[in-house]
Amino acid sequence: EIASRMLSRGISAVPVVDDDGRLVGIVSEADLVARAGEEPDARPSWWSLILKSDADLAAHFVRTHGMTARDVMTTAVVTVGRDTPLTELVTRMGRKRIRRVVVTDGDIPIGLVSRSDVLRAQAAHFDEERGSVEPPDEDTRLRDELLANLQAQPWFHLADRNVVVINGVACFWGIVPSEAERDALRVAAAEIPGIRSVEMKVELGQIYPTV
Repeated sequence: EIASRMLSRGISAVPVVDDDGRLVGIVSEADLVARAGEEPDARPSWWSLILKSDADLAAHFVRTHGMTARDVMTTAVVTVGRDTPLTELVTRMGRKRIRRVVVTDGDIPIGLVSRSDVLRAQAAHFDEERGSVEPPDEDTRLRDELLANLQAQPWFHLADRNVVVINGVACFWGIVPSEAERDALRVAAAEIPGIRSVEMKVELGQIYPTV
């Protein structure tokens, strides 16, 4: 269910809350990939038996056998407030080497900011400073044509909101499963008359099928 929700919304992580709506953890794409990649019945290696405590081994058992968000989630979550400056947010993400932060109001999660969101905000800010080159209607037309072409392709996985055209520049955001799909996105955009260049902000990652 978690993987299906992430896929349908075009996101790579979801916050986990308790019965009162307070943040208790986060389940990311990496958590699910790690869960799927483990052999539940595999015995721990001899060195892990020596180096890891019983508590560590028990926690590993839960992560490889668990079937709920609580079992696979990461509890060490980096959070920011809704008014945290973008520069501070970027600094935290870089210092912690993380892909996303949870935005909270007290203990209640109200949003999620990923590296792609940061890049999108920076691109929009740059566009404002540079000034408009193409009329908005032209960008809309180009985006509509690009999306129509992509949606006709069986390999297309990105959410519509992750396809943007700004001043004739096509920008792709989000996660794709292969280098081949990333190249295909670039080619699909480049062949549309009026699109001057293509910016690829996508990352390689696992795409989960709906169930």
